[in-house]
Amino acid sequence: TTKDVGKGSGLGLSVIYGFAKQSGGKMAIESVVGKGTDVIIYLPQVESAESGTRRRMRNSSAPRGKGETVLIVEDDADVRRLTETFLKSLDYNVFSAEDASGGLKILNGPDHIDLLLSDIVLPGEMSGLDLAKKVSPEKPELKILFVSGYADTEIHQEIGSANKWEVLGKPVPIVKLATKIREVLEI
Repeated sequence: TTKDVGKGSGLGLSVIYGFAKQSGGKMAIESVVGKGTDVIIYLPQVESAESGTRRRMRNSSAPRGKGETVLIVEDDADVRRLTETFLKSLDYNVFSAEDASGGLKILNGPDHIDLLLSDIVLPGEMSGLDLAKKVSPEKPELKILFVSGYADTEIHQEIGSANKWEVLGKPVPIVKLATKIREVLEI
């Protein structure tokens, strides 16, 4: 489940539903008072990895990169790997980190990063928003895009108004993510 800020990060039902739907599958929920809840995801079978997600990514109508470098900061390993694979298939150079501290090390490293693509709620002492606030004064050319299942409208307003940062709500269809990345990079 999605948790409050500072209470860890979870995989919300909307993310699960979006993932299942985007993958051509279905989701079912079974709940019994006093016993708990089961969330079941039904996904279509694929013949091989190449015949599934990677082929759809490679053949997608998503806008392609122009060799820019994107840093993904996402604590969910599966989401991070899928996003990384997708962006690489669109000709982006990609680095990734599982938390803001790891992201900060990459941002302070020798490589030039064009776009920070970060979740808002991250494990550890620093959120994605904290990371962006920390590096923005030092790297004003860095473009920032948040992708989050966290629905706090105050944070979304702070992100959109005080800064020229953008927020996409999870789940995000891959073509929509690629389109928004292109828009943000070309601002």
